[in-house]
Amino acid sequence: MTRSVLIVLILILALSVASCSSGLSKAEEHFNAGVDLQEQGLLEDALSKCDEAIRQDSKLAAAYGNRGFVYQALDDPQRAIQDFSEVITLQPENARAYTNRGTAYVELGEIYRGLQDLKKAVKIDPGFAIAYGNRGVAYLRINEYQEAIFSLDVAIRLAPTADAYSNRGNAKLQLGQPDEALADPDTAIRINPQFAQAYVNRALTYTILDRDLEAEIDLGIAESLGSDPNIRLAVEELKALR
Repeated sequence: MTRSVLIVLILILALSVASCSSGLSKAEEHFNAGVDLQEQGLLEDALSKCDEAIRQDSKLAAAYGNRGFVYQALDDPQRAIQDFSEVITLQPENARAYTNRGTAYVELGEIYRGLQDLKKAVKIDPGFAIAYGNRGVAYLRINEYQEAIFSLDVAIRLAPTADAYSNRGNAKLQLGQPDEALADPDTAIRINPQFAQAYVNRALTYTILDRDLEAEIDLGIAESLGSDPNIRLAVEELKALR
């Protein structure tokens, strides 16, 4: 059984530049304004402020990083990759920039390029849970389920999140281990009861285990939370294969 895996992009927002006695530069003022606009969801306005910050100071790595994040949120991973690459040029040991660029590559379907960046991120910062989690998703995309589980195990050990548990459960399910898989979406839902994808994963697992009533309940919850209604077709296909 194959299924789309939800990549949860956890792109680290750059922090606002702190003021000091000498005051902020014009570039830093524009950058901080962009961060504020971004946090309000005003992405186009935030993009404009990031552009201005970079015009004022072409070496301000944080401005490229935040602009990359905004491009990613605007569904423009190509431009996001360009900005994350600029951050890496300015800060070659920036694990977050490698993680963000690697995740953008995965979004574009360039999985192996993405994996290179995600591996580099964890080499720079072995404690960076997000990089391990996104590396696990990349391995899921190329059906390397054992590698995915290994990466997600590390992510969960470092920072247990609903996303990591849900994705690990999916990897176990793909390996034909539904009994072992079930605990992971259970945990994901305990962590975040509003996480639609975890209900979808659990519904698929219940279906394989012939627990159709529980699967139907989870599908209803997932749809109420905005999941793809076409997932019901996947459930019916699974039933037909039993």
